[in-house]
Amino acid sequence: MEPVVVIVLVIVAAVLLMLFRRKKTSQPKAEPVELPKPGIPNVRQRTQFADQPEVTPQRGGITLTATSGPLQGRQFTLPPTLFRIGAGDTNDLVIAGDDYVSSSHAHVVSADGEFRLHDDQSRNGTWLNGRSLGAEAAVLKAGDIVKIGHTEFQVAGPKGVQ
Repeated sequence: MEPVVVIVLVIVAAVLLMLFRRKKTSQPKAEPVELPKPGIPNVRQRTQFADQPEVTPQRGGITLTATSGPLQGRQFTLPPTLFRIGAGDTNDLVIAGDDYVSSSHAHVVSADGEFRLHDDQSRNGTWLNGRSLGAEAAVLKAGDIVKIGHTEFQVAGPKGVQ
């Protein structure tokens, strides 16, 4: 064999070896996931919703009622501030055990009497009334359906939310 061919083969072999080693080391180890028990949603809330007073037009809060998914039947009153939703522990509403919910999935911001829903570049998107939000924010209105992972929420609120 010619020396040039041998050198090229050695370089190709070295590159392939580096690629295979990189793939092996870059894959994270799978951690065990605690699955929710039947009938008991695996949800952790940072905000204590049960202790909040009823929503009034002066407070400006809105309510999300879970109509499907692991939270079905639960109601969540959002404060008139930033409210984060996702699978990660730093969210105000944590939806655990759903592979379709990103750790930081979406958030709702209150400004000028409106509640705007934003997708946080989640893997599977945030859906409003059957449409993906994408990079656009959407104003929430009473009767809207928000879908995050396998959970759907119906929006209800005070007079400011039409």
